[in-house]
Amino acid sequence: MSTRLNPLDTSWLFTESRATPNHVGGLLTFALPEDAPYDYMRQMMLTFRNHSEFQAPWNRKLRHAFNKNPIPEWVEDTNIDLEYHVRHSALPWPGGERELGELVGRLQGTPLDLSRPPWECTLIEGLEGGRFAMFVKIHHALIDGVSGVKLLERAMATEAAKSLTVPPFWASFPEKTDPNKPPKPKRRNPTMADAMTMGMASLGDQVRNVPQLVTAFTKMIQRVGQGGEGMAVPFDAPHSILNGRVREKRRLPRSSSPLTRLKEVADAANCTINDVVLAICGGALRRFLDERGQLPGKSLTAGIPVSVRPKDDMGTGNAISFIVSTLGTDLLSAKDRLDAINHPSSMQKRMCRACLAPRCSNTPCCSWRRLW
Repeated sequence: MSTRLNPLDTSWLFTESRATPNHVGGLLTFALPEDAPYDYMRQMMLTFRNHSEFQAPWNRKLRHAFNKNPIPEWVEDTNIDLEYHVRHSALPWPGGERELGELVGRLQGTPLDLSRPPWECTLIEGLEGGRFAMFVKIHHALIDGVSGVKLLERAMATEAAKSLTVPPFWASFPEKTDPNKPPKPKRRNPTMADAMTMGMASLGDQVRNVPQLVTAFTKMIQRVGQGGEGMAVPFDAPHSILNGRVREKRRLPRSSSPLTRLKEVADAANCTINDVVLAICGGALRRFLDERGQLPGKSLTAGIPVSVRPKDDMGTGNAISFIVSTLGTDLLSAKDRLDAINHPSSMQKRMCRACLAPRCSNTPCCSWRRLW
């Protein structure tokens, strides 16, 4: 069984380099059970390695058969090395946020082996406060962040007592089958003609979507020309000390805030939690640059991935788009910064969906999903 990559998923492969690997990483931290034995993490690792069955998409690897099919394909890997994909690490004492960030930065900065299923999972013990962590790294061609989180959530135990009995996220889950449904016909190997037909069909779909994209982008530009109302456009960020060539090394700073507090701020400002997080990031960047005497007079901007996948869609691959938002780094007041972020970002979302919604009879998200 093989599945061809669509143009968006393929682009994550063709634009990758060692300095800019195109994978996404998720860091999850957990509290050890109160009665956890000293070898709890060892038991968890042994449990993980007892599950050598894999479900899609964790059993998919790339097959680049350019001589027969110039479009990359996912094929099922029946000989997966579990010890390569699932690893066990420990932090040097004391295992604080700095030590955790250094380890995850090294893991995130290393490209995935694309001759194998493109994902890795590292179990990390020794985090202070009776905690441990799990870092999962997945290539963007295989899955987007929202789908990855959904798949991970599906494998989480709801009670501490069951934490060692729930299969890990890559393990096979029983699928309901209909005995009256005829089996799918075996798919023949693709030919060059098949590849060209698929490529032309995909190109045709993209060309048909160009008018909607042009309409959305034109309306955004018109709003900017009419005063902008704080709206940001691509490639309009000011030069700062943050500009520069991206290298291999990654660093992961971490900070946490109570979710209830973020929700209270979002409700008071009539905005989303994401807007509040952007305002926090904008304030941190403003302070960072101002302390070094390098604060630009014009605000920095952020490219924000936006999920356009319907809530009930459990598919893999990518269903994302991007909007550009100001970070309000030119504003001293935290309230003014949040107001500047809230209005234009919400306007872009409404505008884009309004331009594309007529293509879908169900929800605006579906039209975006087909587009990408």
